[in-house]
Amino acid sequence: TQPEGDLQGWIWVMDRQGDVLNKFSPPQFALSTVDKCPTAPWSIYPQGFANVRVSPDGKHLAYLDTADFIAGANCAAAVGFRTIVATIDGSDAQQIGLDQNIANLEFGQWTSPTQLLLDTNDTGLAQSSYQMDYVDLPSTDPTQWSEEPDIIDAAFEEPAYSHGLLATDGYSENSSAQVMRLWTTDGPGKDITARCESVVTPDGATASVPDFSPDGSAVVWYESNGPA
Repeated sequence: TQPEGDLQGWIWVMDRQGDVLNKFSPPQFALSTVDKCPTAPWSIYPQGFANVRVSPDGKHLAYLDTADFIAGANCAAAVGFRTIVATIDGSDAQQIGLDQNIANLEFGQWTSPTQLLLDTNDTGLAQSSYQMDYVDLPSTDPTQWSEEPDIIDAAFEEPAYSHGLLATDGYSENSSAQVMRLWTTDGPGKDITARCESVVTPDGATASVPDFSPDGSAVVWYESNGPA
């Protein structure tokens, strides 16, 4: 933790036997105040890392940096998150989507040693919007994958791709519930077609972190019943 008590994230790199190869605290949100709000400044309270993923070749890692953004009474507070990619030893950390106005880019799964799937979960504006994206390293500029951003359907989150199938999670406009959704596609940048979705139960639970088996014949995800 930081001296003020806000969370400070650490990453531990281990081999398959559990031996620690390296540990480090990479670049992340710091306790600060920034003029992001038209009527009052945002105060940023770091909340550590929500997810870390190692690239298939073991040379890079992506981590999801999170913070609470708290403003004055005339501005909405929000949870912010950003995707940062670094080398496996924590060096050369680069934020994906540096031109984003707020922290809203969440990563899903790696599709190759240099390609990472993303979703834009933009709830910090007057009108929310959701879409899927991807980034090809060494670029830090995401490319939009899905069509025009949706303002209601949010089942574009944490995308995972394998063997012509795409899995995402989030709130479904069709089911009026949290779901894990399957799509068909020829890969990032290609057309996507929603095929089916599994509704998360009970009401209030959420699905997270979908992933495929190595041959793409099965998909796995976890569900949490309410706030963790």
